[in-house]
Amino acid sequence: MPWLINQSSLGADWQHGEAELPPPVELSFLMGNGQISASSHVSAQASSLRVKVLTAAELKEARIECWFELQGEPLVLAEQRLRRTRDACFVLAEEIGCALRVVLLSFAPPEGQGLIRLVRVENSGSEDLVGLSLQAQASGEAELNLRLGASQRFSNRISSLPLRLSAGETRDFVLSITSPAGDEEWISTVDLSGLRQLAHKTRLSWQQRLLASTQYDCDRRLIRDLIQDRKLDLMAMSGSFDATDVQGPTTQEPSRAAGLLLMQLRFGLWDDAAKGLAVDARDSAAAAWSILKHYWYWHASRDQALIRRRWHELESCLLILASKSQPAELASSTLNLLATTAAGRLAAACGSEQGKERSRVLLREAARLSARTEAQFWRNSEGRYAVRLGNRTAADPAALLPESFIGLWAGWTWSQGKRGAMNLRQAARAVWQLGGLSKMSPNSPTSAADLHAMLLVALSEFDASEESGCLEAILQRPELRNLESPYRTGLALDAVLYSLTGLRLTAVPGHAEDDLRIDPLLPANCRFLTVKAVAQGGRRFDLYLRREDEGITSFDLVLVDAGLASKDQVSVALRLHGDTHLGWLEDRPDYWDEEDTLRRPRIMSGLSQQQAGRESFLPSGYFR
Repeated sequence: MPWLINQSSLGADWQHGEAELPPPVELSFLMGNGQISASSHVSAQASSLRVKVLTAAELKEARIECWFELQGEPLVLAEQRLRRTRDACFVLAEEIGCALRVVLLSFAPPEGQGLIRLVRVENSGSEDLVGLSLQAQASGEAELNLRLGASQRFSNRISSLPLRLSAGETRDFVLSITSPAGDEEWISTVDLSGLRQLAHKTRLSWQQRLLASTQYDCDRRLIRDLIQDRKLDLMAMSGSFDATDVQGPTTQEPSRAAGLLLMQLRFGLWDDAAKGLAVDARDSAAAAWSILKHYWYWHASRDQALIRRRWHELESCLLILASKSQPAELASSTLNLLATTAAGRLAAACGSEQGKERSRVLLREAARLSARTEAQFWRNSEGRYAVRLGNRTAADPAALLPESFIGLWAGWTWSQGKRGAMNLRQAARAVWQLGGLSKMSPNSPTSAADLHAMLLVALSEFDASEESGCLEAILQRPELRNLESPYRTGLALDAVLYSLTGLRLTAVPGHAEDDLRIDPLLPANCRFLTVKAVAQGGRRFDLYLRREDEGITSFDLVLVDAGLASKDQVSVALRLHGDTHLGWLEDRPDYWDEEDTLRRPRIMSGLSQQQAGRESFLPSGYFR
């Protein structure tokens, strides 16, 4: 299978010391097919799979461990390598211990609740390996069937396969893992020819899914593979989790509330995004997040049918917001006014006269809430907003994070103007006193990844000269590369893609709903970025970014599907150095292939984001 060489550059290599184990976050890769998903991990003596099985009633987990024993003792592995293919979810691992070299290929076939792991063992020594055995064990709440070679055992039992390897001998075995309900046709596929066919079928299935999604390409491998890896993670977990897998959203954890949805929208996975949307009106924070998530979904997809079906539930969220007194926290206050604004736009999107009238009422209420928030929280003498009302406004500089950034991240920037820029500057400088972005409080050694993301969004929105430095800081964070949960990763990835393209999802826009707003920026060591089949405002379009001389990014925006928002001319709001300029997409017959007559794209070209002359918001050396 030569296509296995197309691997992501974001692999992991590890050499074990006598008592040293690898950090799991550095060495975990996901695979799955929607009904079953697993993450591959390594440790000093075993290669394990953490499996999630989606049953009719609930999501259950189990752990599969594979290890070798020599003369009855676990064989310690000296070296381990972990990789994943770029065009499908195949995880490859290489492990070396004593004279034994092991290669593992793991994947989930496209249908059913099962996983396959090919185990290739090679005796690279000059003597026979006697007393060697391959062990496999399942444990956990999910009941699984293990078949190792010709033997079969059940959950919480060890399946053992004795081996005798001559010097230089190589042997292959297949470990198949299924749920009891998944009596798969391929369970007896233990010969290599059948396994090869199953692997090719799996790869073709993945290629079809990836072609239907938003595609990103870049000449900088880190960015290209980072985006592709996160897309594969998301697709592998699709269906293997639901709303109950997400903790209740709070103002302190926007990643829990939005990270998963943002990844789905960025990759054009509309069905998954719609299935994951749920209305939660248990308290004002949950109600506000519910409205905002529905608005972000609609703003990208223009799925009016879902909004109409959910409108009565969203009204219950509005009742919760209206029944509460003015919040004493800045984050809660800004989220409430943003949710009310979003609900006003969603009401108009329902299309009825009653909806239009409801929209006018809600937008007037949002304007009133905005004015009250400005009046109550702005501190003119300090040049910033108080994070909370009362006597505890600035006792701890760390309180400015994340409280000051949540509203900016969620879309408050468009209504603030100069006050928003002043608040960003003061909040960032206060945190700098704690030691820069590496700390979020005096007693914390590091900051959460979602704080980096919120800061990047704010810097991008205000055209700060430090935007590139913040982007690089996020790209280098290990959590963004190998993280089982898509929630925090989703928040950070959304911020990265916003900085790169200028296409913002987490916002209640201040411009017309039918405008496409772009503000691209290519980072260092990156000459081009291509985004195909990206959707916003009900349209699908391609975006081609190129780095020109003197740090200028040029772009072509090609509208390939006008969708629900079809117009003779589509307005584009292009932001240059903080100013907004309007342009229009025009027919360019010379741009498309003569044979592709059905495509007939419309294109707009321009220049954006020259770094020189952009305003500075942070102290020198902030990102270090």
